[in-house]
Amino acid sequence: MAPFLSKSPQTASPENLSLEEISHILDVIEWPAMLVSNHESRIEAGNLALVELSGYTREELRRLKVERLFPDIVKLRDRGTHRLSLHSREGVNITLITRRNREVKINLRAKKIGHQAQFILLEIAPLLENQHQSESDNIETRIRLITAFQEPNLEIALNTIVQAGQKILGAKSVVIYKTFSNHPIVKKVAAADDGQLFPSSISTSDLITYFGEPALSPPYPPPLSPLHEIALKSKASFFVAVPLKKENNVIGVIAALGPRGTASLERKAPLLRTKFLAHTAEGIIDYLGRIENLQQQVTQETAANIVESNISQHIPEGVIYLNPDLTIQKINPAAELILGYAQEEILERPFDEVLIGTDRLFPCLREALGGVSTSKLSNLKLHHRDGNAFPVEIKVIPVMNPQTGYPLRILVFLHDMSKEEKFRIQTQHLEQRALVGDMNAIFAHEIRNPINNITSGIQLLERILPEDFSNKEVINGIQHDCDRLTHIVKTILNYSRAQSPYKTSFNLPDLVKQILSRWHPRLKRIGIEHHLEVSQELPKVFGDRRALGQVFTNLIANAAQAMKKTEGGILAVRMYPIQKLSGEPALKIDVLDTGSGIPESAQEHIFEPFFTTKAEGTGLGLSITKQIITRHKGCISVSHLPEGTVFHITLPATESEE
Repeated sequence: MAPFLSKSPQTASPENLSLEEISHILDVIEWPAMLVSNHESRIEAGNLALVELSGYTREELRRLKVERLFPDIVKLRDRGTHRLSLHSREGVNITLITRRNREVKINLRAKKIGHQAQFILLEIAPLLENQHQSESDNIETRIRLITAFQEPNLEIALNTIVQAGQKILGAKSVVIYKTFSNHPIVKKVAAADDGQLFPSSISTSDLITYFGEPALSPPYPPPLSPLHEIALKSKASFFVAVPLKKENNVIGVIAALGPRGTASLERKAPLLRTKFLAHTAEGIIDYLGRIENLQQQVTQETAANIVESNISQHIPEGVIYLNPDLTIQKINPAAELILGYAQEEILERPFDEVLIGTDRLFPCLREALGGVSTSKLSNLKLHHRDGNAFPVEIKVIPVMNPQTGYPLRILVFLHDMSKEEKFRIQTQHLEQRALVGDMNAIFAHEIRNPINNITSGIQLLERILPEDFSNKEVINGIQHDCDRLTHIVKTILNYSRAQSPYKTSFNLPDLVKQILSRWHPRLKRIGIEHHLEVSQELPKVFGDRRALGQVFTNLIANAAQAMKKTEGGILAVRMYPIQKLSGEPALKIDVLDTGSGIPESAQEHIFEPFFTTKAEGTGLGLSITKQIITRHKGCISVSHLPEGTVFHITLPATESEE
């Protein structure tokens, strides 16, 4: 018979060791192995791992030829290249036939043993799933690992890793556990295939105690962790666990179970490959964590920029952003309005080319470069683009870089004091008017008694003087002047007194009809036609009937005087409902006349007290009218017509009796 693998003496005898001793020595080898006679191709001994894999007992194996286990081995005898591959580190892939005639794909590797290669040690490694993969499959699996970095979130990326890891390891199951700052346990975040074998979480103490360092089993040394127990119960060929670390802190673990009843010649291969997967997972966790942090930072900065932009856009104060070299970086819309410049016109220009009119600002800006704020600069005046000066209040606030201590921006806040100044002047004017009003009331009160005495004296003279008294016209003139003075005094007192109107709900058209009816004879006498136009469904007005009657009496009297100069005309009163911006109902009343009109120069003063264009007027009629309308929370204005004048009145209305 030809030698099994190579030439050897025709006679061969075993070493001094017995077959039992050889078998026990083979048991030291973790994977299936056998000792074969090189010359006779007979199995001399096999270890327990081979017994488990083949299904034969040791005694049965000793009676077998190698060809019974490996039918294809006959082909190796005639091919020298195959014999060389068999003796190489990679070995050859071949089929093993078990006792029950089941085919098992294995990797077979041979080593010469003994003097003149009397024996051959055959080492057997059942092929794992990934060992059947083609080179293109391996490349595809590694590409899939790379694409994990492109996944949108961590969960999908880690699941991509375990799916690829299952193929790389040929594992039954691959799982990743990860710690979370807001959870006291370590949660399962990704699993491949039989991931259900692993629990949904493990304790933090187990993670630190058992998985702080890379480990590969079997053997399964006590004490066993819960994951080791699962591997033992499932009879996995290996259990490998590699910690996931970040800055030397354990943040999780990646673990894998090998297929049941298989082994590997390269015992460290699962560990090395799992380390590779762990490093990939660590990189993805760090990468996606950084992206998430950047996204949060961008979101926060975007939100802060939006808030800052909205504040800048809508605050009434002008804001000027200065660069550290005191050139203008940007301004907000309020500053554009205050200064009269568009932002595009003044970008990168020195501040003193825009903020013109004060030398008190530069020292504050110089202090701001050193980080000192100026809370308030008052009594300043700046010049608008058109050259007009306006009062302003300024604040200077530096925005410092906390790392360098130098300013990033200097903010100059401008508060236009023009309105406040105008209000102050108006308030002062009102105070003066109130003082004048008080003085007028005192004056009117004090002169009323002397006028009454003069009137009484004249009336007495009229009774005692003869009918043919030559100077009786003089006495009548004095009486007329006293009556006029009495009317003026009464008007001044009515204007000065702060009356509290008695308000009710009533029909305003009825009141105006009554007034026009009383004035009808006088209006007809001077050639004036009057019309009252009232819209349908006109709401009632809520006010003081007597006071509002005085308003329309004054307006009709003024219109009659104006049209008396033009020898007649038309007086029209129109009433129609409107709605205020607040949604409340109101009445609009227009009083029109075709008289001589009011000069434009006088229109803005006609409601001021004691202002009049009439030779004999007191200047209080329209002032009292405006006062009454204002007390009713209404408004009155005047406009010029081509021929005549129209007064516009708005009064609040009520829709029902109160």
